[in-house]
Amino acid sequence: MKKYLDKAESLIGSSGRKGILRREFKAINEDYLNHAEDFFETSEKALEYLGVFDSEKVQGYLSRKNKLREVYARRMMELKRAVFDREKNVKAHEVRDVVTYSLGRLEDIAVRIGNVTKNSKYKGILEREEKRVLERLAASSPLEIESGDHLGQYFRALDDEDSASKLKIYTQEKRSMLEHLAKLSYSMDKSATIPFVRKVLEKEKDQRRLSLLFHGLYHISEKWPEKYFLKLFESEPNSAYGLLTDVSMIRPLIDKRFEENVNGLLRKGAAYEIDERYEKILIKHGIESDSDIGRYLHLAGLQGKEPKEKSVAKLAKAKSQMARFLEELEKNGRNEALAEKVKERKERIASAISREETSCIYGLMKSLYEKAIEDITDKPVSYENLNEDMINAILTYRQIHQNRTLLKEIITDYTEGTPFKFYSKGANKDFIRDMKAAGLNMKSWSRGIRRTYSPEIIEDVMGEKNRKVKEHELEALNIYQSLGYDIKKEDIFDKYDDLVNKGDADQDVLLDLKTQLGAIEELENATYNSNLSDIEIYMETDPLKILQMGNVVSGSCLGLGRGNTWSTVANAADANKKVLYASMNGEIIGRKLIAINDERKIVQFRTYNNRLDVDMDKLFGNYLSDLSKEVKAPLGYGGSVPNLVSQAWYNDGTVSK
Repeated sequence: MKKYLDKAESLIGSSGRKGILRREFKAINEDYLNHAEDFFETSEKALEYLGVFDSEKVQGYLSRKNKLREVYARRMMELKRAVFDREKNVKAHEVRDVVTYSLGRLEDIAVRIGNVTKNSKYKGILEREEKRVLERLAASSPLEIESGDHLGQYFRALDDEDSASKLKIYTQEKRSMLEHLAKLSYSMDKSATIPFVRKVLEKEKDQRRLSLLFHGLYHISEKWPEKYFLKLFESEPNSAYGLLTDVSMIRPLIDKRFEENVNGLLRKGAAYEIDERYEKILIKHGIESDSDIGRYLHLAGLQGKEPKEKSVAKLAKAKSQMARFLEELEKNGRNEALAEKVKERKERIASAISREETSCIYGLMKSLYEKAIEDITDKPVSYENLNEDMINAILTYRQIHQNRTLLKEIITDYTEGTPFKFYSKGANKDFIRDMKAAGLNMKSWSRGIRRTYSPEIIEDVMGEKNRKVKEHELEALNIYQSLGYDIKKEDIFDKYDDLVNKGDADQDVLLDLKTQLGAIEELENATYNSNLSDIEIYMETDPLKILQMGNVVSGSCLGLGRGNTWSTVANAADANKKVLYASMNGEIIGRKLIAINDERKIVQFRTYNNRLDVDMDKLFGNYLSDLSKEVKAPLGYGGSVPNLVSQAWYNDGTVSK
């Protein structure tokens, strides 16, 4: 064995030695199969052996279909088992081929690479092996990688550095969510998965959006006909992605009737009556009846559209040609050119039907959306596009009791194109007048300013994580105390289950408690990404986007369904309250509520920060210094912040920074 290993490199490099090489391989593999356990007692020998077979020439010889290849595949399966932690529960004959086996151990290969020293000869062997597995994977079976961490390597194996670089700026949490999205799409339709993941990387930067898309795709996979969406994605990627985005947004509004209508639209095999004038077109092209074109006409009719006879004639011609090509194939046997023509016509017809199906589904979503708004405003509305912020406002309206009348007014004003109308009413109008009289620049307060800052990095990330965990633990303990329970920190999770089971606690308080406990769990599992860029801080002026203030950050009790959602309405409507957002790479990473108190000073409330490695307090502090100068109002602490037009407001106390 040692002799073989010593001479292997010279054998591989020698010309005219193919026969010798083959005999050597055969002998060494037979010897291996008989003495595998003895030989692989040390992983070093196994790695050296793997290194011999890593040569491109050897790979070339073994790529041909012969007995040697079969022996090699068996040897490789056992070899990988020996190198990568010896899976006792996997037998060689149970593994279909070397790629399948290697794929299952990709995590182990990566771990082993990380463990060997930089200068070790084994590191190179492992890296080449990992690269070959990824390349084979990319060419054969899309995206069966178990870990989101390997998605970047996967795209590099496809020579797609653009997607790999986009993935690089994702945090671990976002990679994990993308991994779930990729696996779900793979379970629905393997062939569409990679283009779908590419599109997600192109469009999405926000973890919340990834979560939204996952739930939307899951809804489609569960409720709609099998493979509908991803087959649409193959033929019409932009249209399909737009459809998924809108379904993801409107999903909470979907009812049973909507699902029945969608499934009725997408159900295949129904017979359709065809108008006489279209029937003549079919006969002209030698088609007596056709369910595909009948379906196309039916879908157009559902939308109140009158299909052009020219469009129908094109489809009829494609159908007639396809039938003729299929007949020729049946007579003359295999013909790639004809098969390609059949495929092209088939796709053309399917694409026309898909467009009408999608258009019908949009019509159903539009009706659902408009009806939800009309139920609030008591006025008919018409919209071409769905608005995620409006959908959040609708859901907020359905959940809250406090400030509900005010939210109805905000939504009504928004639909009428006057979203800031409430600023000119009652207490808001009086507040703005009084502040102007006191010398404050209310234009700067109403419109805000935008500032861009370099990120302030927190070096002690673990310390920051622990500090935030303690904040949420204290919040949870205070909530327990308000409910009459004096408990220890280590019991905060167990006691919550007891409260839920008893069923006598205030639901809003329970939701707030659940939010704090959820934030602790999130933080304990959180990671961070060192890819930082400039951060823009701005004052949000759109009332519907202000209503999202609890959804865009983690750990907030103002999020939808989290107990104090009603208070977002006060923050959107009262002229003395403003919401600041911090954005990096197109994603909101921080939020702060500010206000003008009864002493005419700008006060601030707790900072919410989605990043463990960025000192958001300092950046918001810089922004507030600039805003104070623009508004001509000093920064302060404490004092009273009254309700103006809102009926109720959750005041969690001002902070000094």
